[in-house]
Amino acid sequence: MEGPLVWSRLSSPFTYDTGGIKADGYQLVTILTYHDIKAPSRSQMQVTPKEFEEQMSYLNANGYRVISLDDFFDFINLRQGVPDNSVVITFDDGWRSVYTTAYPILKKYGFPATIFIYTDFISPGNRTALTWDMMKELSAGGIDIQVHSRTHEQDMPRKREAETEQGYRKRLDNELLVPKNLAEQQVGKRIKYIAYPYGQFNDDFIQLARNAGYEGGLTVFGATVKDGEVVRKRDNPVFVKPFEVSRVQVLAGTSLRKFISKLKSFHPEPVYDGRYDDLLDLKGLQSPGPNNSDRRSRIKKLETSLNDAVQKHLTAGKAYYRSGDTDASRKEFLMALFLDPGNQEALGFMRELPDASVSKVPVLKKMAPLSQAVKVTAEEGR
Repeated sequence: MEGPLVWSRLSSPFTYDTGGIKADGYQLVTILTYHDIKAPSRSQMQVTPKEFEEQMSYLNANGYRVISLDDFFDFINLRQGVPDNSVVITFDDGWRSVYTTAYPILKKYGFPATIFIYTDFISPGNRTALTWDMMKELSAGGIDIQVHSRTHEQDMPRKREAETEQGYRKRLDNELLVPKNLAEQQVGKRIKYIAYPYGQFNDDFIQLARNAGYEGGLTVFGATVKDGEVVRKRDNPVFVKPFEVSRVQVLAGTSLRKFISKLKSFHPEPVYDGRYDDLLDLKGLQSPGPNNSDRRSRIKKLETSLNDAVQKHLTAGKAYYRSGDTDASRKEFLMALFLDPGNQEALGFMRELPDASVSKVPVLKKMAPLSQAVKVTAEEGR
């Protein structure tokens, strides 16, 4: 069997490149966030059915590929590639309108989606929320159910004044484990992801989520997280941290022009300069011909040479990383991922580099509420 590294650069036309690293940049995946789909709209969180239909129709007609959240996490964990122009659709809270209004539109276009519920919202007396039976039907129809905490409390990750360490961890465990166990019991499928309430998280919350069995966490553009950092990332490359995945909100009154501007599928950046064209020799290896010993020998030599090249760039990247030259280390690790799209070591280092997706703001007395994230989004214009 030919080695995996050479053949990772020889993807068939029907296979999507793992990692999405191209010679001139890298693939991005936009994750859209909705809440309530309702007319007339009485808040920024209520997108009208007409607006939602128009947006889904645009995705369908213009070459966008709506993928599941599982597909997205398989992509960033190097388990598979995804199509160009991939988009993920999510809904927060668990509003009944997702079942009555959004679901028929999603079915019309064959789009998967994910609903993040907070379980205190789900109760027999709440006629604005989904029921467990509705969620079972949605789950069977390709709409994934995941978790948005138990209470959706603001400033959830922050330790309260006079709160003991034991009390802090117990409170967060309650927010993570109770909804996870309840949703798994009621829907009958595994809960793997959490959308942080108000987009807020810190390192303690992430670690407790890992301990609770979650495999990823999602924030939102404009949220204030950790120690006064504002999420400035709208879209996600393969090297996004699995517990810091970003989303963009779609608010009421968003024009189609503004909706289109939220969809980013590629980041241009020089990655590969052609220096290994003689090694890659894709055309020669892809040409029809018998799989004879000469061809197998040639492939083996190319594989060895490419492995050597990958190791050279990894070594250089680590040296730059240790010296604090993050720009140079980034270039080396991107080159390693281009040559070997399944390279977990290069991916890990890319995730450890300083994150340009957040920016520091003055120290806050408390984490900013979702209204700040909404304001940041709204200020971009409609």
